Amino acid sequence: MNLNYLDRQLRKRKDLKHFEIKPIGSAIRLKRKELKMTLEEGAEGICSISYLSKLENNQIDPNLDFVDQLIERFGIREQIHYDEQRYQNDLKELTEKMVMQEELTRSYIEGYQDREDHQARVIHLIESALRKEYAVVLEHFKVVTQFIPHLKQEELTLVLLSVCESLVASENYRDAYHIVLSIPNAHEMFYDHYLLTLRMRLKLSFLMHKTSDINMLYAHYLKEVDHEGYYHLSKEMKLCHLIHLSYYHVPSEIEILSKSVDRKDELEKKPYAISCFTHQQFDEVIRIVQSKENLSGWLNLYLLSLEELHRFEDIKVILKHRIPEKLNQSEQILVNHMREKYEKDYKKCLNYLRRDVLGNKIQCDDPHLLEYMMLDSSRLFAKSQFYKESTLIVSTYQPRLKLLRIAQHKMKDEA
Repeated sequence: MNLNYLDRQLRKRKDLKHFEIKPIGSAIRLKRKELKMTLEEGAEGICSISYLSKLENNQIDPNLDFVDQLIERFGIREQIHYDEQRYQNDLKELTEKMVMQEELTRSYIEGYQDREDHQARVIHLIESALRKEYAVVLEHFKVVTQFIPHLKQEELTLVLLSVCESLVASENYRDAYHIVLSIPNAHEMFYDHYLLTLRMRLKLSFLMHKTSDINMLYAHYLKEVDHEGYYHLSKEMKLCHLIHLSYYHVPSEIEILSKSVDRKDELEKKPYAISCFTHQQFDEVIRIVQSKENLSGWLNLYLLSLEELHRFEDIKVILKHRIPEKLNQSEQILVNHMREKYEKDYKKCLNYLRRDVLGNKIQCDDPHLLEYMMLDSSRLFAKSQFYKESTLIVSTYQPRLKLLRIAQHKMKDEA
């Protein structure tokens, strides 16, 4: 994620005078770049370079005489008809789906399949986020970013929120937090967009344990969503709050607090299990997880609890026979780490530690996992008497943990 380029585009957006966006401008720009033509080559014999640049950036109303010639030169489909009202209605409906957290009952993309312009890309990006096709979201964002200076407010907000959802799914919390803070102020937004932005910022605050943000936003958010009747959003954030508290409160307190959160699914006992793990009740964590048919969402707690109890043979069995097909980012990292540690000889394990862990290739912002990786990798190096690498691991990962504003010893101090 190129945050520097995104920041430049957002600053540019503040400085430029905005015109009503015409999709034909973005269609011409995308096609010209696809054909690897310069502005000079694209404008030659038709219009001035300045006119083509302004047209592509939606800074000027299209002149039909010029546009028809440009469409012919770039081979853009002539049958395309731009329906602005339909586009606005689609954005409104997609916003409602995001707020209500409903599954899509139809494909919005189908109405834009014959188009290659910023509107088609925006719709495709947002729909992909709602369908949890996060890799597709980030691919479209690479293209949409160039049009950010001229996107309307509602387009920009929905695009950035969709990107944040994708980054959270891959546990890239720092970039997501950076982006959500760049979304313009509430007074410039539709109310539902404001609530969605507030939801994302608060969700990230819980994931990154940003206590000041939580204290500032949590009560206000619950009041706003309850006032609008969005009780499912209130329920979602109460669970995030409970999981956050589970790192600081003893299991008996979490059991009592859990009664206020109506949650009946596979993750119902997750806050209690986290509290048990944090307070070193590892046998209880294992008892809870062993009752689950599917280890998805529970795998890290299970493996780490077994390791704390030195049940290494059980870990080897799980690594060999019980790894779920779908793992989240932090689960993939831990499974790979433990396989290197328990299934390979020490030379191969050291090569992995140097290449991936010391090479800072662990792409995850889960602070608890990062701390485990730091301490365990440092211990493995020290065990093999590579004390320089052992110290270097700690100095490499401590700044990342500090940036995420959490480490295990700090958690215990704040409890």
